[in-house]
Amino acid sequence: MSSNAPAQLLGYTVQFPRALLHLLKAGPGDAVSVEFIGDVATHKKDATILSEEDKTSTISNPLTDRSTDFWKTFYNWLTAIENGTIDISKTRFFVYTNKVGRDAIVNTFDKAATIADAKTAIENAKSKLPDIDQGHAIWPYFSHFFSADQDTVAELVSKFELQVDDGLGLTEIAYELERLLIGKNQIKFVSNLLNG
Repeated sequence: MSSNAPAQLLGYTVQFPRALLHLLKAGPGDAVSVEFIGDVATHKKDATILSEEDKTSTISNPLTDRSTDFWKTFYNWLTAIENGTIDISKTRFFVYTNKVGRDAIVNTFDKAATIADAKTAIENAKSKLPDIDQGHAIWPYFSHFFSADQDTVAELVSKFELQVDDGLGLTEIAYELERLLIGKNQIKFVSNLLNG
């Protein structure tokens, strides 16, 4: 067995409780997809999409400044926007992770609520990594991020949110079940039933 197999398995299996959480939060006419637009996405009745990428690790923060997963996520979103698969004006972007680390670029992107904030966060990100070149594993994703239309990049960053929960969303699932008036004594049973 590969040494990274447990991490890969966690990466796939987290999508199911995350999809369940999206379903519990969904409204009438909404749909939830897995591995269609992002790892998990809610397609709202009004055509809005909540696109979520799940980045998990068994040992450490998977969203460091030099993380391939981090930069590839933004690359994939930008590519989907550029080729028309995603309408940026109707999409919100989320990264869920089960591990928290010290403040990094991902946190500054998360805090950027306006286009102006996003542009500042993008410039700060570029200045933090002046040594990234073609020899680095993140280069194809990193270079595309900074060579793409910067107004689009800023809009993407302003619509981005980081979600951290080491319980894989199970606490949120319990909250949503309670909100749906499932008795506290039945929440674990119903959650296990729904998760399969």
